[in-house]
Amino acid sequence: ELLSYGMPSALTLFSLTSFITIDTLIVKHFFDPKSAGIYAGISLLGRIIFFLSSPIGTVMFPLVVQKHTKQESIRSTFILAMLMVFLPSIVLTIGYFLLPNLVIGLSLKNDQYLSGASLLGFMGIYMTAYSLLYLLANFYLSIKKTIVYIPIVLGSILQAVLIWLFHEDFFQIVFISTGIVSALLLFLLVYLQLYVRKRN
Repeated sequence: ELLSYGMPSALTLFSLTSFITIDTLIVKHFFDPKSAGIYAGISLLGRIIFFLSSPIGTVMFPLVVQKHTKQESIRSTFILAMLMVFLPSIVLTIGYFLLPNLVIGLSLKNDQYLSGASLLGFMGIYMTAYSLLYLLANFYLSIKKTIVYIPIVLGSILQAVLIWLFHEDFFQIVFISTGIVSALLLFLLVYLQLYVRKRN
């Protein structure tokens, strides 16, 4: 039981971590140190969205496990958790689009990062989608649907391959990551809807 649940769960969490680390590693490989540093700084600001919302999944996990075990409805808990992640994430992303220079100036306190200001809002979109995917993946693990590790692992591999092949600029890298994470999010939401219908 430990292996059947633990291994897929570990692969899922490892692959989710890969989504927000592999891009920075590849950028360091292909770009000069100054450009790579700028990308790393903008990426760090984007990850603030994830750091603020990730505790929601930690709180949701035991609640869903308890309700699922008792065969109670988990719909309201899931929807509430998704909203609690989405709403503040989208607010921060809008702020990233509207006031990128201010955010960079207050957070990183180094003018060299201002050249990446136009990327910050798009990084916010990526991290919003990633935060929702992270929550959704944890939701699946809490109801022991560990089969979701397959698309998530494949998605993380595809992200690394595509960024390795296509990295003309930072926007291309972020768009690749956003596209893959958004596709995974949509796929898992559709799969969840089918699961709920079957369960009911």
